Amino acid sequence: MESIPGRPDVPVRPHAARSDTADSGTAYPAMFDLNDTLGLWKGSEPDRSGPELLVADLESTAIRDCGLVGRSLIASLREFGCPVGVEDVVPLLGSPTRVLLAQILATHLSYSLESAFRLAERVEVDFCDRLLGEIEAGGGLPPTPGAENAFAVLQSEGVRIALDSALPRRVVDLILARNAWLRSGLVDAAVSAEEVCAPRPSPELIQHAVRRALPEGSARVAKLASCPGDLAAAHSAGCRWILAYTRGPASTAALRLQSPTHVIECLGEVSEALIGRVLR
Repeated sequence: MESIPGRPDVPVRPHAARSDTADSGTAYPAMFDLNDTLGLWKGSEPDRSGPELLVADLESTAIRDCGLVGRSLIASLREFGCPVGVEDVVPLLGSPTRVLLAQILATHLSYSLESAFRLAERVEVDFCDRLLGEIEAGGGLPPTPGAENAFAVLQSEGVRIALDSALPRRVVDLILARNAWLRSGLVDAAVSAEEVCAPRPSPELIQHAVRRALPEGSARVAKLASCPGDLAAAHSAGCRWILAYTRGPASTAALRLQSPTHVIECLGEVSEALIGRVLR
């Protein structure tokens, strides 16, 4: 659902299919209604309801990977003869892993896109094995400070929590198993970019998360992200609340270019932005 620029709390509601009937009985197409645009339906107050669902990025937002994902990507690419550095990988974080790898291989090894994707499949296997080994050896990836508290407070107010990730499904499953978020009910659903066809900024991954967490559907969805591509996807998906978290891999300036409704420096600010509760 879109909102009026500068007023993310005031939604622009989609017009229902309807017609206005004149005294003659002739049906005319519905006309543009300013009250509809402002959310004032027949004199009612604007809809100021909070979100029903928060879709949060897993890596670099809900969890602290401490650069582990980036380092593992770089190590795997170098293993296959692609000499890359942090500056090559960080701007692409948030893209599905295989897409990210294919882009880098095509750029740095001058491969055709088809050849790059074929090699990316092999590099991805190496990356997953490498990353899973690091996660197992380290006992898991810790939650970002404030994440679990914020999720619990939102759930206490009836907001469901879904996580989405650009990482392969088997990596997502291990991270969540280590944190026990799904088993404990702290998280209602988790999805991987492997499960949809189109990469960000397509809205498909967010829409998939909504279907998993809220099968009945909802127009009141919030997105929490730390990568520009994820924020762009949130706009594409019509999220009413788009929260940019500045402690991830992208610069604050890059995040602001995506016009989020909120810019936050710690996850304790999430509940204040969404339901007005301040966490200490």
